[in-house]
Amino acid sequence: MLELELADLKLQQHQEKAAQEHTQMQLYAEQVSQLMTTEKNLRLQLASDGERFQQFQVHSLTSYKIISRFQMARAYIMVPLDACKLQQQQQHSFGANQVGI
Repeated sequence: MLELELADLKLQQHQEKAAQEHTQMQLYAEQVSQLMTTEKNLRLQLASDGERFQQFQVHSLTSYKIISRFQMARAYIMVPLDACKLQQQQQHSFGANQVGI
């Protein structure tokens, strides 16, 4: 009779331990599922951010080209304007010399 009670007690302890392990396994499974969902979402966001960064690089390059063209056009226009200003200054100084004579 004592052996039967001892065997029942051991069986009960094993069942409680098995229940605890089962509960722990469920918690681990839930955590793994959450981590997998997080990983999936992060991968999707990374892909999206990569695409947006690619677009940003394309737009930056386009802007750089436009600014470079503008600067070249401005420099091209400034050369004749500077020559015109120089010519006007020379005419003014020549005219001032003529008046003073």
